[in-house]
Amino acid sequence: MKKGKKRVLQEKKICKTYSRRIWTAGVFLLLFLITAVWNPRAVKAADKLEINKDYSLVVEKSSDSFLYEFTVPTAGNISIKIKNADPVGDGQIGASLYDSNNLLIIDRHSGANVELPVYSTDGNRTFYLKVTGSFDIDHTNFNLSIGFVPTKDWETEGNDSIKTADTITAGKKWYGTINAVNDPCDYFKFKLGSNKKVRITFGPKEVAGDWHIWSVSLFDSKNQSVRIYDDNVTKSYDCYLKKGTYYLKVENPLGVKNIPYALSIKESAFKLVKPTITSIQAVGKQGLLSNWIELNPIRIKNQGDATGYTVKVARKKNMKGVLGTQDVDCKDTNTKKQVTLNAHITVLKSYYVQVRSYVEDAFGVKIYGEYGSVKCKTLKESVYAKLAK
Repeated sequence: MKKGKKRVLQEKKICKTYSRRIWTAGVFLLLFLITAVWNPRAVKAADKLEINKDYSLVVEKSSDSFLYEFTVPTAGNISIKIKNADPVGDGQIGASLYDSNNLLIIDRHSGANVELPVYSTDGNRTFYLKVTGSFDIDHTNFNLSIGFVPTKDWETEGNDSIKTADTITAGKKWYGTINAVNDPCDYFKFKLGSNKKVRITFGPKEVAGDWHIWSVSLFDSKNQSVRIYDDNVTKSYDCYLKKGTYYLKVENPLGVKNIPYALSIKESAFKLVKPTITSIQAVGKQGLLSNWIELNPIRIKNQGDATGYTVKVARKKNMKGVLGTQDVDCKDTNTKKQVTLNAHITVLKSYYVQVRSYVEDAFGVKIYGEYGSVKCKTLKESVYAKLAK
């Protein structure tokens, strides 16, 4: 009896094991069938077409479906057109584009005449064009062409991450577009071999429109970012950047797709020369508990770039015994020619002042030059005597 029960249990265990295997195999078979239906690569009957060649296509009925394969040799722009060739025919057709990894690139467009948005790609890539009948099809004739223009100034998909960013250089225009599906953004990369003043110009390739709106962000290698563009017209953004690698991210926040844009970068050198202090005015202030001095204004001669100055005040000519150091931006009442240092400074007979220029990069980081020569400011004896009490 014990041996019989043990044998029954073993048979049940074997049955369960086979049942699980059959169920698993069924699931994989179902997934395979679904993939075969929806996956363009699974269709072995894909006809190979050549680029830049015209073809005739006869669609017998609305349920007809065709799959075409083509390859592009180099980087360039793909343009696909399908036109109803019947003079009085009203038949409509639909078309969509996939890449070799079965990723839908351009979703279905339909009509009597279909023109898919231009798609930019790098070289040696294979694509699949799916064509299906739509409405009023009854032995309708269509003309099909896959145009391809090699180019080196367009983006190449998929450049939708920093790792896959297209490398661009200064001094020429670069073009791109946000495609209809699976193309959330475009990334571009540029390198600076030294500190530079950079002008980034962005805008529509041809004409602006109320809904043709993009956003552009500038990134550095530390993933710091700043939004530099939100508009639908061509504009330029000027900034100072340190030596290094930078990225531009192009987005269309309103979801408007397939509108070409143009992008360009201009680089120029900048100099942070040693500024010269031409004059210093000292203003004495009296308070209830103490008196102090304000250096206001400090006039500066500077032949180089500057978005601000560092002003250092010390007790001695060798700049020892520092009384204060302050960064002053060249905005509001401060300019490249004159700054105001409103810090409260201890009343002394003489002060020694030194200035250096700086520029602030796009991320708020300051790039400093060298300090210029020391300028001395001595108070009048009567002023000093009054304040030193």
